[in-house]
Amino acid sequence: MEVRDAVFYLVNNDVSFLSSISKSEEEKIIEIIRQDPLKDKVLSRSFDSLKNSYPDFLFKIVFDMDNYKEYCIRYLDSNFGLLNDSRFCGYYFLGKCKWAIGYLNKNSNRLKELDSNIIFIILRYIIDTKNNDLINLLLYSDDLELRGMVMIEFMEMSPYRFLMYYADLIEAFVSRDENGNIIGVVDEKYVSRIAYAIVDNNLGMDKYEQVKDFILNNYQFNSLAERLDGVNVDEELGIEFDSYLDVLFKDIDDLFRTSRSYKYNLYVKYSDKISKDIRDEFYNAIKAYIQIDEEVVEHMFKVGLGDKFLEFTKKYMELSTGAKVVSNAGMGSTTRAFIVGDYVVKCSYKKWVATRCPDLYLVAKNLEEEIVKSHFGSVIGALEVQKYYHRSINPKSQRLVGNFYKALEDLGYTYDDNVLGLNNTPNIFHLDDYREADCDNPESLPKWYKKDPIVLVDRDYVRKLEH
Repeated sequence: MEVRDAVFYLVNNDVSFLSSISKSEEEKIIEIIRQDPLKDKVLSRSFDSLKNSYPDFLFKIVFDMDNYKEYCIRYLDSNFGLLNDSRFCGYYFLGKCKWAIGYLNKNSNRLKELDSNIIFIILRYIIDTKNNDLINLLLYSDDLELRGMVMIEFMEMSPYRFLMYYADLIEAFVSRDENGNIIGVVDEKYVSRIAYAIVDNNLGMDKYEQVKDFILNNYQFNSLAERLDGVNVDEELGIEFDSYLDVLFKDIDDLFRTSRSYKYNLYVKYSDKISKDIRDEFYNAIKAYIQIDEEVVEHMFKVGLGDKFLEFTKKYMELSTGAKVVSNAGMGSTTRAFIVGDYVVKCSYKKWVATRCPDLYLVAKNLEEEIVKSHFGSVIGALEVQKYYHRSINPKSQRLVGNFYKALEDLGYTYDDNVLGLNNTPNIFHLDDYREADCDNPESLPKWYKKDPIVLVDRDYVRKLEH
């Protein structure tokens, strides 16, 4: 089909050709119709068909036409993501639509639904056109997530102008109630990024010190250390960051203490810069574990679970009444298990199943559980703490294994793995007493189970049966 034939088809209320056109053809057709002196006739003939079958296409034709304004506003309310088309948003919507800025004013808190590059386009437009009302709405949005996103886009667009708009930078990071009390703070990832940008753009160390102190006083953990070490924390493609080691070393004790996922790296790379008492305390806490498996310990810190690992290993060693020693409980396909006194601490690189294992009497109870997922929802790190069970079942015991699978099925679940794990290590262990099972009423458990209670210690492959 020739693009110029589109008007003919639409005048005859034929919209079927739109199903097979390319993106570039669509843009050309939209522009042809918008420029056609007979566009009113075209729309009167095909409006309903386009509305029902190709509403986005229709919107991009009529968005700035006065007689379709109410329809367009209603449609955009329900389809805000239309603005994620950068060419349409920047050139057409902002550049040609008289009600665009008023609409964005009214819906400013929805801008976080848009891609960051679209926020950048909108911000650049309103700054260039000196629309101070909308600028202030965005820079001091009640929605702190949106405020943080806008701050980053503004800083990247115009670092020096950024500080002109934020005369009191610290106030920009908080929201207050009517009595002046702080009721919320911008997410740490934005504030640490601003701190780095101040150094990187040479905006003044006094400003950096203010923001750094705010970070240390308002967030338990932060990402400032790795940023100052030149690590691309936010994973923007194709960007290399400069390091500012003199700034990092000046506060390395505090930044080491509060680092979310870079503590181990700081210890390995710059241990001589860290105070001896802090360095020695950290080494003593991890020594026994890195002698068994340094790689998995490093991974726990990398995914932000390092401090939880230290917390759990210390807590359950202190709770142990038996021998207070650390030893190797074995390695599965994705998990290393450490024996910590009377308990087992499991460190996983990933989980095969992203959903949490159900709490069942047949499955070992997790006393602690921490899971980290990627942006795509897959598990990239996990910590679990269970009681240490000493007696594994004989995997050749068909009676026990059969009872286990039958009882699991009766509960509506299945186990998508073998009872033997890596290196033929059994995954099912005997309990000392059936009352230890994860069950609110142990006396209701099956007779066979009371006689010979067992639990599955590998919770990864338990899933609900599909009926």
